[in-house]
Amino acid sequence: MRIKSLFRRRISAGRAFIPEIDGLRFIAILSVVLFHVNAQMLRYYPSRFPTVPSILLDNGDRGVRLFFVISGFILALPFARYHFEGGPPLSLKRYFVRRLTRLEPPYLASLLILSVLAAIVLHDRLTTVVVHLLATATYCHNLIFGQLSTISTVAWSLEIEVQFYILVPMMANVFALRSQFLRRSLLVGIILISGVLQAIFPGPMRWQLSIGFYIQFFLVGFLLADIYLGSAVKQKTWAWDAVSTIAWPLVFLLPKSMVQYVLPFLILLLYWAAFNGNIVNSLFRNTVIVSIGGACYSIYLLHFPAIAFASRIVGHSRTLLFWLFSLILIPAVSAPFFLLIEKPCMNPNWPLDLVNWIRISRGTGSLGWQNEP
Repeated sequence: MRIKSLFRRRISAGRAFIPEIDGLRFIAILSVVLFHVNAQMLRYYPSRFPTVPSILLDNGDRGVRLFFVISGFILALPFARYHFEGGPPLSLKRYFVRRLTRLEPPYLASLLILSVLAAIVLHDRLTTVVVHLLATATYCHNLIFGQLSTISTVAWSLEIEVQFYILVPMMANVFALRSQFLRRSLLVGIILISGVLQAIFPGPMRWQLSIGFYIQFFLVGFLLADIYLGSAVKQKTWAWDAVSTIAWPLVFLLPKSMVQYVLPFLILLLYWAAFNGNIVNSLFRNTVIVSIGGACYSIYLLHFPAIAFASRIVGHSRTLLFWLFSLILIPAVSAPFFLLIEKPCMNPNWPLDLVNWIRISRGTGSLGWQNEP
């Protein structure tokens, strides 16, 4: 079996796999990874990039916002389909169980690994590690401490994602509005007003580490789902390739003062272009790009400690070697994690399959639940 085939296709519980979404995840994770490698370089190394590349890298954290829009889109789709196309109501139990079984095992596994490293390598006090581990594992660290987790630097965004998951069934009632104009106008209005208010009144750190400060990016995903389901299939055009060429650099060059209320609409434009351009659509459907994007959760969970480890091994004087070692170590760490822990959890039936495997191994027979609707 070729290694590429191990990563080629994520297991999706939805109606259909949308390769462009994993292609867009590739851009998001790449920007976040480069942002953190560059931040480590600025902290410990003497070398600096020229102005424009430096700005692009400094703003790579906007990849998190790219992820938020994708989350909004993916989770809105089944609710929007229900309201637009009819059919049986969605099972909220299945919705929440799926979030739990898909995301929790990789998340908790990464936290346990990082906690052990914090105690052994960084010599953090065990009580401190346990307190922050519990707060991070229960998605309460932002709320309790008002700062990034000392266990996992990236967990702040996952805490916001969980807040969004809880609110999705209520927020999805917007799709019950029959008028397309009213529905989309409402979403655009909330996106714009939220962004402007956040830019004027940023609020305390706890607010900035909550869904309240990022709600417009999730709602852009809702708006994209509305447009995606409500638009007839059209021929791809070169115009959207031109839009992508101009607008993608703007994502990372946009002044910080405009990020909260301009960037959401810029992302909407670019994501729609990803579906409708000739070249960009082929790019975002490329097997390698889609494969890497499909493993973005594992990369996101482990890339920061891999960068820190690379810096420790290389030392603080060889900038180029640090970059090379970081970009080699990140996939070397995240690929096994993805294959062994995350990818099995993409199968919606893995808990039942595991129980059956245990029962069969003990000679007690199968539960026979795999084919339940």
